[in-house]
Amino acid sequence: MADSGAAAGGCALLGDSGAAADGDGKRKNEEVEGESQEMRNAVERVTKTHLQELRKAVNALTQGVAKLLRTSCDGKKIWEALITVWDAAVPDGTHMDLSGISCLTDAALTRLASFDQLTTVILRGSSGFTAAGIRELFSLTGLECLDLAGSSTTDAALDGIDNLKSLRTLALDDTKVTDAGITKLLRLPALRGLGISGCVSVTSASMVHVGKLTALECLTLHESGVREDSLQHLTALTSLSSLTLPPGVTDSGMKYLRNMKRLETLGSWDANITAAGVNWLKGLTCLRRIATQAEDVEGFVRDAFPGMIVTPGPL
Repeated sequence: MADSGAAAGGCALLGDSGAAADGDGKRKNEEVEGESQEMRNAVERVTKTHLQELRKAVNALTQGVAKLLRTSCDGKKIWEALITVWDAAVPDGTHMDLSGISCLTDAALTRLASFDQLTTVILRGSSGFTAAGIRELFSLTGLECLDLAGSSTTDAALDGIDNLKSLRTLALDDTKVTDAGITKLLRLPALRGLGISGCVSVTSASMVHVGKLTALECLTLHESGVREDSLQHLTALTSLSSLTLPPGVTDSGMKYLRNMKRLETLGSWDANITAAGVNWLKGLTCLRRIATQAEDVEGFVRDAFPGMIVTPGPL
């Protein structure tokens, strides 16, 4: 019996020893796993840091080469290659500024259109591409900002732009777009900003269509072919916070602004507006800034709105 008890005790001790060993092993495994996780986290932090620095470097390279190529058209192939490098180093980049480049090709824009993560593309003042190249960009369904100002954009380039359902800002200032091109913007439900200043072939007829873009918050019309009689078609644009008026607006045209209660900035530098015209703005309680190059208008504004910020030139 004693031997049996001893044996039983021995079995019990052996069991305790085994449990202790299992506990030690479990703790060691947890410690190893914890250390491994810390190492993985450290590697991930280092990797992210290096990638961020690499992306900054590639973006800087992109802008540096952009400056170089703005003065020469010898780099068409370089641009196509550079866009490929940018894609490899910045796979999740959302912003591409290719402004002022005189040698961008359709091939470069086609390559750019493969970056479906892009939300902003700036081609301001650039050339070398055709309408077909611009249309390639309309496959970027997540695009929110497209700046084509000062480029060779025509009506044909806007075919299919209604595919950009997320587009919020479209700059067509100083392009060759006409009334026919403006009609293609009607199915852009997210559009908040539209620039058509300097578009001399965009006339008053287009304002019937622009007036239907009721989500607009910013609209520029200066130096365009639009005239004051068409402002009557914009009265439904009550969400506007920024507006630059077309040329030749007089006192009679100012009355069409009276329902734009959210207007904060207004640009007009024609001398055709008098104190009577400025008085139409008194109900616009959000108005904070007026830009004008006409000294008479500036005086009328300061008399009517003592605290108004008045600046020269367009907005």
